[in-house]
Amino acid sequence: MALTSRTASATRAPDPAEPFGESAERDPAPEFYTWTFELRRDNREELELYFFFGDPDSRSTYVLTRKQP
Repeated sequence: MALTSRTASATRAPDPAEPFGESAERDPAPEFYTWTFELRRDNREELELYFFFGDPDSRSTYVLTRKQP
């Protein structure tokens, strides 16, 4: 899959213990990202497409679904 343009950008609110200032410099977003998508069977034995995100030690999954008519 190739995404050729950025459609949105978001940032998270800093933790209260995290030093942060309005003038703080942010690293620029990478020019390219690499995502690994995987398939598995759900409880109904249907395929679902998902990817992992977050901390590599406690991986969370994000399941992609198609909008139902």
